[in-house]
Amino acid sequence: GDAAGLTNPATGGGIFPALYSGKLAGEIIIKSFEEENPEVLKEYDRKIRKTPFLHPSIIKTAHYYANWKDEDWNRLATAAHGMDMEDMTVLWGIIQGIKKHRWMITRGLEMLTIRKAMLISKKYS
Repeated sequence: GDAAGLTNPATGGGIFPALYSGKLAGEIIIKSFEEENPEVLKEYDRKIRKTPFLHPSIIKTAHYYANWKDEDWNRLATAAHGMDMEDMTVLWGIIQGIKKHRWMITRGLEMLTIRKAMLISKKYS
């Protein structure tokens, strides 16, 4: 999973994607040997890219996480304390931004992408 970039930056998890990708790789390798056709190995890349583990929002989340400063993390933790990620809607972000967390307005698109990544992670991990 790690070698294929399937570790989820939103959760740090990767066991399920690693098991899935390993099983898929094994099946394709066996098929390649049975058909005596190394071209079959290209199926792995095509199939793994169709999984939710490489969803663009998850990839973008990794980029955001890498570029956020400690201050950003602290602000998010303060604003979201005790909340479920599913409760962080666009409306919630706007209200929080207007009330007391103006930084959320500038990070709005990032927050929506991160929320989407978290929901995908929750569903498939």
